Amino acid sequence: MNWFPVLALLAASPAAAQQVIPSEPLLMISASGEAEAEPDTMTISLGVTTRGASSAQALDASAIVLERLLATIAAAGSGIRSVTTDSFGVRPLFPQDIDDEQDARIIGFEASSRLEIAFDDFAGAETLIPALFEAGATNIDGPDWSVEAVDVMRAAEDAAMRNAVSNAQAQAQTIASSLGMHVGRVVRVSDSGMPPYRYRSSDGGRIVVTGSRISRIPIVPQPVQVERDIYIEFAMVPAE
Repeated sequence: MNWFPVLALLAASPAAAQQVIPSEPLLMISASGEAEAEPDTMTISLGVTTRGASSAQALDASAIVLERLLATIAAAGSGIRSVTTDSFGVRPLFPQDIDDEQDARIIGFEASSRLEIAFDDFAGAETLIPALFEAGATNIDGPDWSVEAVDVMRAAEDAAMRNAVSNAQAQAQTIASSLGMHVGRVVRVSDSGMPPYRYRSSDGGRIVVTGSRISRIPIVPQPVQVERDIYIEFAMVPAE
């Protein structure tokens, strides 16, 4: 926790070294503030699931689909910030995976892979996502929204801190007036000592395309929430 004393200490001496006990009552307030920033990046997680009689066959089938997906992404051109492999794996299949029959026999293998795609062109993503399903994607999770521009994020963090201070002052005024007092000087101020908390906005759902072929999926960006915390000690003075 970072402390910022408001009053300077007296020159060093045995008397000044002793802890100074404020003569006025103190009011300790903890508050938070939020602000929003428009996202410049949308991220989706693309899933592929394939099966085969052996683990190699399942992986080969997965590789074929992934190659189609990467080709589809490459054909989209600009507007894609990054494409990364998020995870992959192979697992055995048992009868209960198919028809709930309790049996220890391995009847095949299932390969699963995930790609993470970050877009900075949301309009382009509207037409690419259906094309990814057509290319063999099993499911798509997302979208998640974030802000990569440093100046935009810093402005949102500053706005959140100003809101936190304003909320702290309002709380202090309410409490002091309820006690028949006024808010006096600020004794000390502290932030949380932690980086600003950034909500990576997400609808928490899954993009699903069913039925006939769909040429585009409308996408509406969600603002990214930023939160800052602050702790302020106020001195209270009697109401005049």
